[in-house]
Parts: sequence; structure tokens; C-alpha cells
Amino acid sequence: MDAWRWLALVLSLCAAGRSPAPAGCAQSETLDELTLLQVETAIDFDSRRGSLEIHRKAPVHNLPEEKLNCWLRLWRISLFVLTGAIAHGWLFRPWKPIFLLLIPLGVAAFPAFVASTSSDHSDHLFFLIKACSISAFMMLMTALCIACAPDEAAWPFNGWVHGFCVRHLRGSVWPHIVLYLLLCANILEAVLTDLSHQCYLNALTGLCLIASTPVPGAALFQYPLEWIRDYDMASRQAELQGLHLELDEDLRARISDWFVVLMETKSRRFGDMCCRLPVSWVWLYTSWNALFMFDVRLLNDWTLAILLVPILESQRILWVLQSHGTALDAWMNSYWLQVRAFSLWSWVALDSLLLKLLPEPARPAEWFQLSEHDEDLARHFWGVFNLVWAVLHLVWFWHRVYRLQAGTEEGAEVGKAGACGEGAASR
Repeated sequence: MDAWRWLALVLSLCAAGRSPAPAGCAQSETLDELTLLQVETAIDFDSRRGSLEIHRKAPVHNLPEEKLNCWLRLWRISLFVLTGAIAHGWLFRPWKPIFLLLIPLGVAAFPAFVASTSSDHSDHLFFLIKACSISAFMMLMTALCIACAPDEAAWPFNGWVHGFCVRHLRGSVWPHIVLYLLLCANILEAVLTDLSHQCYLNALTGLCLIASTPVPGAALFQYPLEWIRDYDMASRQAELQGLHLELDEDLRARISDWFVVLMETKSRRFGDMCCRLPVSWVWLYTSWNALFMFDVRLLNDWTLAILLVPILESQRILWVLQSHGTALDAWMNSYWLQVRAFSLWSWVALDSLLLKLLPEPARPAEWFQLSEHDEDLARHFWGVFNLVWAVLHLVWFWHRVYRLQAGTEEGAEVGKAGACGEGAASR
């Protein structure tokens, strides 16, 4: 131990010799006791590890202030979520025709949104494309809901606007196919950004999400008649109302995972865009998108609320429907996609405004006092968790498709055998 003290003393003398002495003052040849004590306590020898230990000053934590900041963040996130849910439930759902005008006006906020979200110039193109794809999805989804609703529900654009939407959108399959492609393109944009940031695990998770997204129509499989009757699928599809489908096979061929359902309140009737997404897909998408925002340093109080609004608001709608006696599949969330599109569009249109009006949102590094090494570890283990979850979900999804497809073929064979038997009996 004495040898290390002598080493510390020599190092201190060398440092003192290199430092210039003040003008008019003689350089001190000896070190005072305070300097020696500081050097000895700063550099110590660990006899168990056999190495030098440099003691750094521990950060001072103000526990009452940290608790207050934590509660303020939770309150702010809760307020954002509540505001988003109210805006969707009481503004967007019954007043979709007004958003046919607001969505194009939101294009004016694109430059400010790109400037506030992109950390460097390499991400400018991604956020510009993302803003355009979100607005295109919202515009087509809103027009499709208006087309499937009655003319009086299209106020203040009833008349020729409603008629135009009915002629070009109602009863057509292509709007659902375009919405499906826009959803997959939106995920693919984030996948390419993850690849550019070398976040390969999360990029693979995004590809699994695309591969397990339900396809419009009945090209992959047809639902069994028992499911159609138990969950009242035919009457919930607005496109099938007014059609007289006498054969069961015709009905099964028209049931789709992408559809518009007519809703009615005490004052208004309106259409809601629905997509039967498995609950596991919804939660996996939320975790995947949160990690993507964490990678590009966009995850904060405001964007976390944007992720939570679709889950809570869609669950609220399902609870209301079930309380009114509507039979719903507990493993499917049909209303999440519409709320997600609305929350994303709200983020694009209002992000720059909220950053000016509200205090700067805190990031996870500030929430949990994370260092860069801690962030890298969290990013790695989070990515592994998402990828394992995605692979399991992908296997389950295509096994379900295979089972339903096998049931479809079996039902078709039974139907042909029954038709042959009726033909033989008639002869």
C-alpha cells in the first residue's frame, strides 16, 4: 500500500511541476496535507482485484424532486391518452365528413413535423413519406366510411360528395386492398429505417408483422358458418346490407376481415372502419413500434400516449358493444386500426404545435436515468423479445389460416356431395 501512496505522490509532484506558477509568486516545492489526502482518496488500490480503483463522485439524487417529476410525467401521459380517446370517440367517429376537409389542410403541417421529428437529414425522407402515407390512409378510410353511411350522415357534404363516394367506393373491394397495402407500406418504411440504423432484430419483427396481417376478402380462407352466425358477421358488414344472399357459400365468400360497420347513437349514424386483427398482433405492433421510436430517439411522453390511445380507445368501444349485447370474438380487436390511423394523423398535424405550447417531453433515458450502455442493452433485449414473440405469432397465424382453409375445402366438398345427391333424387 505504501508503494501506491508513493506513486500517487510522484504523479502529483509531476502535475504540480507542469502547472505554471502565478506571476510574482514562488512555486511551492511541497504539497500540503489536503492535496495528499485528495490524491490518496481519489486513487486507491484494490488488494482483492489487484488493480487501481478511481473513485468518481456519485451523482446527487434529489428524491422528492424525482418523485414529483415521475408523477408529473404519468399525469401528462394520462392526460394525452384521455384527450386522444375523447377526440376520436366524440369528434372523429360521428363527424368524419368534416375530416374530409381537415385532412388535406393537415398537409401544411408536414414541413414542421419533419423538422421536429428527424434527428438528422437522413431521416427527412422517411418522415415525409410516412406523413403522406398516413394522410392517404386517413383520407381513403374516411371516404369509405362516408360511402357506407346514409346520406344524412354525410353532413355537411351530403349530396354530390356523398353520391361520389357511394358510386366509386361502396361495394368495391379495391379500397380495402389499397388500405391493406398502405398499412404494409407504413410498416415497411419503419423496417427500412431500422435497417439503416442497424436495428436488425426489430426489422425482422416488422417483416413478421407484414406477413401476419389479415388480407382483405376471402382469398386465403372462408369463415365457418358457425362463426358467421355466432358473431353476426354478415349483419355487421355494411357492404352486405341490402344484398339477398340465399346460398351459404355465397355468404361465406363475401365475409372479409376488412369491412365497414354502421354505428348509431342518439343523434347520428356513422360508419366505422374495422379490421379483425388478433390481439397478439395489436400488442406486438405496439411493442415493435415503441422500440422503433426508441431507436430513432422519438419515444417520449407524447409519442407513448399516441401508442396507448388505440389500445385503450378500441377496448372501450368493444366494452360498450358487449354491454349492448353484441357478440364479439374476445381474441380479435376490430376497431384498433381506425383509432391508430387517427392517432398517427393527430401526431403529424399537431406535433410541432404541441412542442411549442407544452414543456419538452422526457425520453426513457430521463425516466429511468439510463446511460448509453443501458440503452444499448435495453434495445438488444427488447429486440430479442419482440422477435421471439413475432415468430410465435407468425406460426400461430398461418396455422390458423391452414386450419380455416382446410375447413373451407371440406365444406366445399360436402356442398358438392349434397348438390349431387339432390340432383340424383330429382331424377
